[in-house]
Amino acid sequence: MSAPPLRTAAALAVPAVLCLALAGCSTEKAVEKSFTDKHGRACTYVMVEGRNGDKDVANLSCEYPPTPAPSSPSPSPS
Repeated sequence: MSAPPLRTAAALAVPAVLCLALAGCSTEKAVEKSFTDKHGRACTYVMVEGRNGDKDVANLSCEYPPTPAPSSPSPSPS
């Protein structure tokens, strides 16, 4: 049975990050950013800027905000 995709992705990402840190790639800058798209979804992504000014976007994820819980009616004065 194969591992769930998120667990597999996380397992692969950790060694890659450690490799970059040990290799001395400290001139790269990674910043998490967010925005709301035209459909009202909250989106996040990671922007990595390289030494030479190149930019790359990774981990784009969009989700609809939670729907508000229906409010209960006010108690009637008795």
